[in-house]
Amino acid sequence: MAPPLPLMFLLVIPRVYSADDWGVSYSSKYICALKGSSVIMSCTYKYPHRYKIKKVFWTKSIEKGVEPQDLFNDPEYSQRIQYLGDKQQNCTIRLNDVTQKDSHKYYFRFTTNKPAGKWIGDPGVTLNITDLHVESPESVTEGDTVSLTCKSTCNLTDRTTFIWRKNTQSLTERNNKLLLQSVRREDAGRYSCAVHGHNLTSPHVYLNVKYPPENPVISINPSGEIVLGDSVTLTCSSDSNPPVLNYTWFKENTTVGSGEIYSITSIRSDHSGEYKCKSINEVGEKYSDTVTLNVMYSPRNVSVSMSGSGEIVLGDSVTLTCSSDSNPPVLNYTWFKVNESSSVGSGQSYSALQSGFFFCVAQNQHGSQRSAAVSVTVHHRSGWHVVLGIMMGCGGLFFIIIIIIIILFKMKKRAGVKNENLSRNQYDSIKPKRLRGNLTAGKAPEYTAEIEYATVQHHKHKEKKRTEEHETQNDRSFQSDWDVSYSSSYICALKGSSVIMSCTYKYPPGYKIKKVFWTKTDVKVNDEHPDLFNDTEYSQRIQYLGDKQQNCTIRLNDVTQKDSHEYYFRFITNKPDGRWTGYPGVTLDITDLHVESPESVTEGDTVSLTCKSTCNLTDRTTFIWWKNTQSLTERNNKLLLQSVRREDAGRYSCAVHGHNLTSPHVYLNVKYSPKTVSVSMSGSGEIFLGDSVNLTCSSDSNPPVLNYTWFKENTTVGSGEIYSITSIRSDHSGEYKCKSRNEVGEKYSDTVTLNVMYSPRNVSVSMSGSGEIVLGDSVNLTCSSDSNPPVLNYTWFKENESSSVGSGQSYSALQSGFFYCVTQNQHGSQRSAAVSVTVHYRSGWHVVWRITLGCGGFIIIIIIITILLKKKKRAGVKNENLSGNQDQIYCDVIERVSVHDAPLSESETSDQNDAQYASIKPKRLRGNLTAGKAPEYTAEIEYATVQHHKHKEKKRTEEHETQNDRRSDMQTVEEDSVIYSSVK
Repeated sequence: MAPPLPLMFLLVIPRVYSADDWGVSYSSKYICALKGSSVIMSCTYKYPHRYKIKKVFWTKSIEKGVEPQDLFNDPEYSQRIQYLGDKQQNCTIRLNDVTQKDSHKYYFRFTTNKPAGKWIGDPGVTLNITDLHVESPESVTEGDTVSLTCKSTCNLTDRTTFIWRKNTQSLTERNNKLLLQSVRREDAGRYSCAVHGHNLTSPHVYLNVKYPPENPVISINPSGEIVLGDSVTLTCSSDSNPPVLNYTWFKENTTVGSGEIYSITSIRSDHSGEYKCKSINEVGEKYSDTVTLNVMYSPRNVSVSMSGSGEIVLGDSVTLTCSSDSNPPVLNYTWFKVNESSSVGSGQSYSALQSGFFFCVAQNQHGSQRSAAVSVTVHHRSGWHVVLGIMMGCGGLFFIIIIIIIILFKMKKRAGVKNENLSRNQYDSIKPKRLRGNLTAGKAPEYTAEIEYATVQHHKHKEKKRTEEHETQNDRSFQSDWDVSYSSSYICALKGSSVIMSCTYKYPPGYKIKKVFWTKTDVKVNDEHPDLFNDTEYSQRIQYLGDKQQNCTIRLNDVTQKDSHEYYFRFITNKPDGRWTGYPGVTLDITDLHVESPESVTEGDTVSLTCKSTCNLTDRTTFIWWKNTQSLTERNNKLLLQSVRREDAGRYSCAVHGHNLTSPHVYLNVKYSPKTVSVSMSGSGEIFLGDSVNLTCSSDSNPPVLNYTWFKENTTVGSGEIYSITSIRSDHSGEYKCKSRNEVGEKYSDTVTLNVMYSPRNVSVSMSGSGEIVLGDSVNLTCSSDSNPPVLNYTWFKENESSSVGSGQSYSALQSGFFYCVTQNQHGSQRSAAVSVTVHYRSGWHVVWRITLGCGGFIIIIIIITILLKKKKRAGVKNENLSGNQDQIYCDVIERVSVHDAPLSESETSDQNDAQYASIKPKRLRGNLTAGKAPEYTAEIEYATVQHHKHKEKKRTEEHETQNDRRSDMQTVEEDSVIYSSVK
């Protein structure tokens, strides 16, 4: 039997726990969160392995000597706080629907099973709650570059994605700054911002874009013709921001007034001309187009001029010319001789052949005026010229009478042959009376020619009775002496305007006008045509502008569709047969305006809008176009929009310059394919496994979107405006986008990322190589899991041991046993299954070598103890006051305690005042050494620690007043100690 090996004795000093064994580690010590969001405060904690956790909680206040309040018991937090950690290492919480009142510092607190085992994580986590607001300049000028900033009271994470909206419409910018290059007036509006994934939206701010006046327009009131003496108002209007500060009025570049309205009362002809206005605001100025003010008035300053002298020789003529000032120009010039009621000629010029005083009458639509008379004197030629003239005149007259008698005789003869039953008592007689004349030398003959006409006709069994007025005006003899001449037989006028119907009339000399009027029907009432001036529908609106000589013009105001008729002028003279109606009359057509437009157009098309009437207005008509009450620059009846845009959609109407009538508006519907397609996500903050999520697709399109299609990584996953996911899974994470389609086209949105958060799962341990190793070697264990966000902490444990044996994703195992890992992220933790590691001992010589090393180490320890013992004895000689009663020797095993153990009792303190001894009695080593096998042995070692304390007491409290005092208390309470060992 082999001799027993020497046994190595070890001296073990009890473990002392330091402050490094206690602690709370926060993932982030400062968090800035949006109001209404959910906040996760992540942390881990540690404590000595002999302690067990009794309670964990979070608090927001620390007071010395007062137990902190548990937030889970606070009614302001209890419904919103959720503990995501455990009672091992993870102390993470989630606080939902945060408000500004939640801005505090928060601390994690835990207590253990021992009275002194309490800890609070100071400093904690500072939580700052912010809302959003848009920082924008109060106003900008068109063309500037503008930056709007979405601001918070604390700094959000760098990965924050922002959403910008203008007038509730989403914009494409995703940064916290919205940059508008060369800003336009269309950029004005209400802007707000939000953070992607959160419901909180900032209050909107209004971006005020200033620009100089645009498209100043002048309107004239009243519309229609302006007559001398009227009152006229010119109004200048323009689109500008800020509003126009002042208006200046010009007539042919001469300043005539200021203010938005320029009024002229009792207008004169010299007010006619071109007017324009200048609009000025703080940004700039602009002139309007010119408008022409055309003042109408009847002829004035009528005068007659003659070519040459007013004295001529009989047979010659002098040319008289009539001139006047009028607007519109004179329609008719009529010439009269003084003391004669009938006219002697018409036209601007007249050739006078007789002596006398002549004057002209000038007439337009607004009245007439006569000139002063001029004198014409005709001198007779010598006598033989007179005789020759008389003879030629008599011969001509005789020749005409003979021809007439022959013609009548032949007509009578033919009629007698054809009509056998005709009465033979038929005859035609023309009896000219004698020509009376007095020829005097040097004077023109004065003569009177009287001719009697008689027509006798025989009608078979028929009588014809003439009324006071002939049945038809065609039967009247000498029709050329009776007439009504209209300036225009057809007039097309706008509803609400004033209409002038101009005419002149004539009648034979010897008749005098008794009554003139207008009528609109052939039907007689009481044997007379109705007078419009007596018609209640017209009497307040009709105005006679003519006279009882030649002019028969009228003005009809405020016309309506009911005024569409044919109108006739009628006059009655002083003789029973002297009545006349001007057939055909004037046809008046009243129209309104309407815009002809296609029902809808597509963006990019060319569109024509036409301002139409039911009858043809004059070619000189100037049109005005309006869009949404804003005046446009087009002045024709057609408004052409080249390459129409969605901004061109709106309400269009038209009017005629100078008239108040405006057409009903029509809406131009511009169709376009979906634009600015975006995806918004319901809920705020992070999305957790099991949550429900709604993705909403929104876009700007016309007509509205027909259908939406949803894609995940280019794979169709759904349709409809809203895509809902209930009880969300991790495989739902990914990039989503939607496609909006209408009848015009389609467009895809930008992608949004759905990131589903979940605690670690599928945790497993893998090892490099086999799980069996030789003593002294190690095996590498690796922990893997699936989690989002990634695992924060990996912790390694050995089964049946409460404290961890390592951390990190990999761990090197040196001992036999079953090992597992625990993974933890912000949302929870999970452990893996245990894996087995087996350590095999090496061959015998390895054991001998190790024992030899152990014995060598033991001998060194004995030498150290001997030296210490000698020092102790020398110290005893020097200390005379040392008590001699050192008889009691205690042999005990005392485990050194940390500050977390219970305090020593008084008896224990007093029993350890003097020298203490320790004896170590090793039992024999039992072992069976067999060739080829590792030795089997049992080692039993007893330990004793003898410590000497010099009359010192230390009282410990249940928990020290401050955690900073804990560090000093961690030192073992002891004085100089001498340790003696003897081996028996």
